[in-house]
Amino acid sequence: MVKELLKRGFIGIGIASLVCSLVSVITYSCGVDFSSYGIMDFVLNQLGYSFIGFVTACASLLFEIKKFSRLKATILHFFAILTSYALAGFAAGWFKAWGVSLLIPAACFLVSYVITWFAVYFSVKRSVALINKKLSEK
Repeated sequence: MVKELLKRGFIGIGIASLVCSLVSVITYSCGVDFSSYGIMDFVLNQLGYSFIGFVTACASLLFEIKKFSRLKATILHFFAILTSYALAGFAAGWFKAWGVSLLIPAACFLVSYVITWFAVYFSVKRSVALINKKLSEK
């Protein structure tokens, strides 16, 4: 289990580094001036993304725990990601205090999780109904 956590975590760090670079390129191309940022800002940003990537990759194991329902795994995953985002955000200086700067991303996380959960739920429900229909025809 520890080996799998580390493997997924380091894959998550690699993906997070790519995302960090992509976000930097996109924001730069949109006119954001990075000249006032120092090397420590870059390092903190990179560490923040890496931490989130590590936690996100490891949290995916929650969906493989047999005793957890999909809903429980999703809720635990949501809080793991939101907590890692808040911790990384405060450490990297993305947020100055609790408030709108954290509530807006939290609301976006919540909406995306609810939409994804319902999409997966209804997809699985439809698949089960099709399988049951095929079984009843035989």
